[in-house]
Formats: sequence, C-alpha cells, structure tokens
Amino acid sequence: MGILIRVAWLTCVLGGAALVVPAGAATTRPFGAAMCAPDRVSSTSQAAVGSAFSERPSVVLRTVADVHRNDKADMTFASQSSLDGAFRIEGRGGDFAFHKTVRQNGSFTLELETSQDRVAFAAGDGAVTVRHGETTITLTPQQATEEDLARVQRLLADSPAVRLSRVAASALQDSGDDSPEAIAGIVSDAFVGMLTGDPGAPARVARHLTRHLQSGLRRAAVNCYGDYEMSVWTAWLDYGDCLDSFAVWNPVRWACSLRYLVMAESDWFQFMSCIGLNGY
Repeated sequence: MGILIRVAWLTCVLGGAALVVPAGAATTRPFGAAMCAPDRVSSTSQAAVGSAFSERPSVVLRTVADVHRNDKADMTFASQSSLDGAFRIEGRGGDFAFHKTVRQNGSFTLELETSQDRVAFAAGDGAVTVRHGETTITLTPQQATEEDLARVQRLLADSPAVRLSRVAASALQDSGDDSPEAIAGIVSDAFVGMLTGDPGAPARVARHLTRHLQSGLRRAAVNCYGDYEMSVWTAWLDYGDCLDSFAVWNPVRWACSLRYLVMAESDWFQFMSCIGLNGY
C-alpha cells in the first residue's frame, strides 16, 4: 500500500510541475496536493510532443545578457530573462553548445549541439520528451518501463553532443564554479545522465550542490546563494526519502530523480530571480 501511495504521489507532483506560475506570483515551491489532477498526458500524444519543443521560438529575450566565463572548463555563458518570465542560458566551448530555457515551475527545455549533431529534451506537462535526428520519444514517469528507458538510451548512445555535454559538465563541476550559469550546466548533466543509463548522476549532482552545507561551511550571511543552497538541500533530502520507498530494481525510481531535477530547476529559477536578472 505504501508503494501505491508513493506512485500516486509522484504522478500527482510531476503532473503539477507542468503548470506555469505567472511571473509575479508567489515563489513557493509549486508542488503539493493542490496541484493534483487526473493524468493528462499520454505516452503517444503527438500534441505533447509538438508542444514540448515550442518554447524556444516563442521566447522573446531581453536585449541585455549577462556573460560569464569559466576558463578552467573553457566555457562561456550568456544568461538572459525573457518577456514571458523564463530564463535562457547559453553555454559554448570548443565544438559544443547548449541552450536551456527554465520556467518558474521547474519545467525546461534543453538543446545540446555540435557542428554535426543536435539533441533536444523537454521536461514538463508530466512528461519527458527526447528528440535526436528524426526520432522523438515521449515518456511519462508513471508508465515508463525498462524497455522505454532502454529505447531512450539507444537513441542517445551515439550522440557526440551528449558526449561533449557530459565532458563539459564534468569540467564545470571540477572547477568548483557556483555561478548560476555553471549550475545550469551541471544540473542539466544530471538529467542527461539519467536518460543515458547513468542512474547515479542525479545523486552525484545533488551531493555537489549541497557540498558546502555538508562540509559545515555554511554561508555567514543570508543571501541569494545561501537561500538556494538551503532549497536544494531540502530537495535532496526529499529525493533520498523517495528513493528509499522503492526497491533498487524498480524502474519507478527514475521518477524520483525526475521529480528532484524539476525541483532543482525551480530552485535555480528562484536563485536567478533573487540576483535580479529578470528585473524583479
């Protein structure tokens, strides 16, 4: 019975994560019983597939971007807010580039590119959509099987863009960069790793994001980064509780990882809002 309750809870919160909170609404974490609704997404829904990648063309960016350079990782970032309240991050290094749009509720799109390859992801509306070449796969956490996850892994297995994205994220993590731009790339790697057959990626990223608190090096002042650390710490504890509710062989555990990552993206959005890039 406890497992059934947990599955229903995961279905509820992952579906609720898709509801976009208007800019200027309360900034509390958008999860909870009030967000519950019957399943709205089908694993074969073409509407879901089409809408999942509609955000990039419709995002109207402000004209001024903040630029951040990480020499150790050889990555340059540009971050902008959009008129509809989303945040857009672009990162470039060598032959690799990524483009990421995050909304207040934690839903996001992610594009990984090289000169010869492009992969696109979307998380929101209770589903995850992956596109590589001419193939698109949409998964719903409460319905995905081991074979569904294996299909995604096979789709991404030979992607140069995925490989370079993981190289870039590893370099960013090793650099110790706590900028919001670097964090955006590192959190993205947890998502990509999860879908490419690296189940430990979300937990490694969660430990990295909370390393200051775990080592006892708490920030002396209450500030944007300190608030962010406490939020991701809370999300990490929730993530651990979720994983403990399932056997290690249960494929539903990946829904715990997805839920954590949506929460982490929402916390990142609040971090960006706090430092004032969107004019709040």
